[in-house]
Amino acid sequence: MENNHATEISKALSNVPNEVALIALTDIDKRVSDWLASGGDPDAPYIQQQVNYAKRLSQRFGTQKNH
Repeated sequence: MENNHATEISKALSNVPNEVALIALTDIDKRVSDWLASGGDPDAPYIQQQVNYAKRLSQRFGTQKNH
């Protein structure tokens, strides 16, 4: 995953409960890895969709973080 996208995803998920963040990050990693392995462009809109997914999770679950 391109570094700036990975950074955006990590930042978005940093305030999400750990169990949700782990599931989401695993899912996003698999999607992006499969995309790239099939010849997908790392700068394609599909990658930005994954970033947006992480941001939506942050909006939904961000206030529920348990430390």
